[in-house]
Amino acid sequence: MIMKIKYCEIPLLSYKNVAIGIPIVEVGDMSSGFCVLVCQLHGDEFSSWIIAKNLLEQVQSQKTNLGIKLILSANPYGATVGVKNEPVTDTNLNRSFTSEVVNKRVKINPEAEIVSKIIDLMKGATFVIDVHDMPGSKLALSSILTKSGNRKTTLNNLTLINCFGPAIYWEEDFDVKKIRDRYKGTINNYLNSVNIPNFSIETSFVEFLSFRESRNIARKIIGLCSLPTTISKRTLRIMRVEQYTPVAGIFIPGKVQLMRAVKKGELLGRVISFNKEKKVIAEAGGYLIRLSSRRFVKNGEKILDIGVKK
Repeated sequence: MIMKIKYCEIPLLSYKNVAIGIPIVEVGDMSSGFCVLVCQLHGDEFSSWIIAKNLLEQVQSQKTNLGIKLILSANPYGATVGVKNEPVTDTNLNRSFTSEVVNKRVKINPEAEIVSKIIDLMKGATFVIDVHDMPGSKLALSSILTKSGNRKTTLNNLTLINCFGPAIYWEEDFDVKKIRDRYKGTINNYLNSVNIPNFSIETSFVEFLSFRESRNIARKIIGLCSLPTTISKRTLRIMRVEQYTPVAGIFIPGKVQLMRAVKKGELLGRVISFNKEKKVIAEAGGYLIRLSSRRFVKNGEKILDIGVKK
């Protein structure tokens, strides 16, 4: 059976001098329920394009109970110029789902218009997946659980993650002020507020995402749309320990594999700055879940993550 595929582009009127819109693909019968994939809220993250391509190829040979709506680029002008933020307002769109913007108490501009259109596209969704990658880094397939004050909503989100089956997941707990301040305005927090089940995916940067891994991610997403889903095993829950370079320079990663257990104090790389060299050692024991590529890094830039089992 050939799945029906519909493509359209929603114009963004705020870009007065640039003819640009949000590209949308709908697959299957949307009337029986649908999931939404929100891709590229950050304009410099391109791995979702490969995942979407693989999904559209694979879904043709499979039957799903839900339709699939792909928002191929939620930040199309950012993608065009290759920057993370929405470039006209210089705003991080994954911090823009605040009450001020959502309730339109701000001047209508690209940020407000995009948020409004994304919200409209997600209305009525069975669940939503927000797809990200980490520029310049290799990353074990990871998910993020944004905890809600509503226990049922949090449980639904966690069930989705366990059915999806990433290597690990970590939490954003808004009961913790530091987390609340850092992640205020994320799309996940908004979805929790309207009781739409959701989670985020984090993958390797497009340069490092293999076709095998992108096909695997697409297969997992299609599996979630073939309800009812089953949990094959509980996903490993971790706390992230983020490490930043102590100096600017060329970061040279050590020969250590992702998801390998590392010990506190273990050498994981080095930073070369002119005639100086600074060792990068593990600040905690756990699993190496993210590692930057060999590249120039600014002082204080994040270069690796260690996952400590919770």
